[in-house]
Amino acid sequence: MKILDAVLRYNLLLFMALVFSGAACASETQQHEMAVSPEMALANVGKALSANAPVRELQVVRVIDSDFEDISDNDLKQILATAKKMYQDKFGFSNVRFKDAGKVDIKKFFSLFLKPDGKIFQQKNKRRFLPGVKNDFLAHKKSILKFVKQWKLEELQSYFPENERSQYSSYEKIYDGLAKQMQEKIDFIGGIKQNGESILAKSKIEYRSFLNWLTVLENQDKYDLVLTNTFILYDDISQPSPHGVFSKCKVGGVSHKNLKRDVLGGRVIMGSTFGMDTKIPFFAEKGKAKVNRQQRNEVTGAFVVAHELGHALFKLPDHYNHGPECLMNNNKAISYKEGYDLLIAHPGPCAKCQKWITARKAFWEAESYFEKQQWEQAIEKYVFVIKNTPKNVDGSRNRYMAHVSYMLSRAYDQIGDRKLALRGAELAHKLFRWEEKYKSWKVQLEAKEKGE
Repeated sequence: MKILDAVLRYNLLLFMALVFSGAACASETQQHEMAVSPEMALANVGKALSANAPVRELQVVRVIDSDFEDISDNDLKQILATAKKMYQDKFGFSNVRFKDAGKVDIKKFFSLFLKPDGKIFQQKNKRRFLPGVKNDFLAHKKSILKFVKQWKLEELQSYFPENERSQYSSYEKIYDGLAKQMQEKIDFIGGIKQNGESILAKSKIEYRSFLNWLTVLENQDKYDLVLTNTFILYDDISQPSPHGVFSKCKVGGVSHKNLKRDVLGGRVIMGSTFGMDTKIPFFAEKGKAKVNRQQRNEVTGAFVVAHELGHALFKLPDHYNHGPECLMNNNKAISYKEGYDLLIAHPGPCAKCQKWITARKAFWEAESYFEKQQWEQAIEKYVFVIKNTPKNVDGSRNRYMAHVSYMLSRAYDQIGDRKLALRGAELAHKLFRWEEKYKSWKVQLEAKEKGE
């Protein structure tokens, strides 16, 4: 491959400026048109897609709440076997391994990692829905609207009863509907009792709060996959996830940042067996009574663990309008069991998800080329990632694009193109100012420019 010529470098510079300016960000439709077509991407699945995908050996811990059914060694084996199989079937990769790191009592786990005096807890505490009182959604309206605008209106409308959907004709009305649903749902949940006390009792809420779970997942530094059997209340008032609110404000799993763990690229995932194991009628998954223990484990492995791997490794968001073969689909009308049955009946990858997978594969190839000091090939792949990564991704898109810009900058520096190296560094710093290495790299390049 020849070094990028001046015209291509200029076009790339112009494109990057457009991509990262808030006023000129490409629409999701435009990004879809720029990406490899689903048909072409599907044709590549199974053709050595894993060639440059690093092997991921996940440390797996079980965090056990004595109020609910245990997760046995055999349960774990069945859950992980199904997760691996489904991951390969739906994404075309076989680079995931699991290592059992044993069990931890939930109270001990939270005593080690919650750290309520810490910055992470305090930041999340500002977003907390408080059970038992009327919450002020208006204070979070701006962040709620920004969050729900990641999806098309028709996707969000599908979560409301069919005869009411016409009422939710704008994002403002979606906001009103989600706020109302969340308040009513959690008020009702507070009245549900487990072992004679509220499932949201003060003595239990510490480790049944979703925001607290995010905190411990971010604080801990030992595990990549946390499996728990507890009930987890969706209590993030600033981001009332449609499928979270309409799924009885119960969290089944999550992919979350953890910069101490790099196995999943700075992410960690959590999955709960509660939905498939609970005997509480309000929370019990539809169809649960008709399956045996192994089948319930298989459902958890697929619809919880493999699903969260799709978030963490491929940056796939939740979808509400993909087909029956899509592992990332969160259709309100479909239970875990029904969703799993659809996945089995429709094997193979989801065509609509391929643009995320193709972009992520290019990222892994870029990292591999960079490590081998094949700078021009790395540049080509990083540029592909910038051009083809969809707008809606798991985690922070700005953080991800900042990393790609930083790596692109370093590659340009290696081939002696200081101008584009500096522009990449500036973009990385602009996108994510909180990362010190972007700032220091930018300063270093500016010093080189002045020195010359």
